[in-house]
Amino acid sequence: MSTTQTQMAPAEVTTAANEPQIPELTYTVAQTTEEKRDALRLVADTIAQQRQVASTTIIFHPGVLGPFVAILSGLVYRSGRDWIGAVILVSGVIVAYLASVQYYTYFYLQRAENFNWRDFITPSADKPDQQDTVMFARYGDNIIATVVLRIEEAEKSHKTASQRRGKGSAAHIRAWATRLRYRGTGIGGDMLREAVVLARSSLGPAATIEFSYPHAHTVDTTRHFTAPFARREERAQQALAQAIKDVDAAADR
Repeated sequence: MSTTQTQMAPAEVTTAANEPQIPELTYTVAQTTEEKRDALRLVADTIAQQRQVASTTIIFHPGVLGPFVAILSGLVYRSGRDWIGAVILVSGVIVAYLASVQYYTYFYLQRAENFNWRDFITPSADKPDQQDTVMFARYGDNIIATVVLRIEEAEKSHKTASQRRGKGSAAHIRAWATRLRYRGTGIGGDMLREAVVLARSSLGPAATIEFSYPHAHTVDTTRHFTAPFARREERAQQALAQAIKDVDAAADR
């Protein structure tokens, strides 16, 4: 039986070598000041992006859009045959409408501008031993997801067996952010699972893992036009519950 060997032509070798390499996706804990700063910069960016969500919600809310369209229709009707005047008037009203929406949602941008990454992870004076762990996902050279986890152990003195398993201890997720273009790809869920694994290894299987309140992206849902944020909060809770379920199921195998 003969053996046939296929030799790749030099042109094919060159083409394969010139193909762009797929960037590596890694999950890790920030160790340096620069890594923590870059990871938390993503948190600030996602806080600022909340303004876009709020603005869109207001602009297209039926309770706002309906009366606004009615006002525009009335202005056009009263202008009669003066179409140029009507266009100028309507344009001015639309600009004023959008400007008022931007003014109403400015505090989201203000929160992002006032977000100080160093202060956010620095322990308070009354709890100097409290430390935050910054975790991030890096794709190539870019940080695309971040989790800030605060570990709170039970009192170390006279620990019972259940406390040694983590009962009475808690891990609080103080920030969870994914770059906009990578949302819905599973990266955010992977970050939560990494956070759960770290919490379980640090505190034990009985430790409580939950989002802190308030956290970096907390929005007062008693305000008007905040329904999308309430839904986001609910989805985040569901994602964390699924991450805990996945990690605990893997540990039981």
